[in-house]
Amino acid sequence: MLQNARKRSLSPAPVDVRNGEPVPKMSRSLPVAHDLPDTEVQAIELLQELVHRQVPFDTLWPVASRSPILVNALDPSVRALLQALQRGTPLGMQQREAFNAGLQGAMAQSGLFEPVG
Repeated sequence: MLQNARKRSLSPAPVDVRNGEPVPKMSRSLPVAHDLPDTEVQAIELLQELVHRQVPFDTLWPVASRSPILVNALDPSVRALLQALQRGTPLGMQQREAFNAGLQGAMAQSGLFEPVG
């Protein structure tokens, strides 16, 4: 049983070829994927996967900053925290919690992300 799980985790993710380049199949499930640039779709998909796996904070924000739709949906105070992170300023625990809450709100507001749960 464990060997089967290990084999599945090591197998490559299925891809769909669009414009001659492989694109994760999940992108087809995004409601407006055909209207978004491939880089935006890839950032959204990666962020969705990271959120579902509950990865550490330091992994989430660099991916979130690659999505213009998500950055534009951020509250101005949360956007300021993102800019501080991009400059290399360390955030305290309350600031991290505020950023995470703002990021989750922006993800929900954008309508491009499946709810976690």
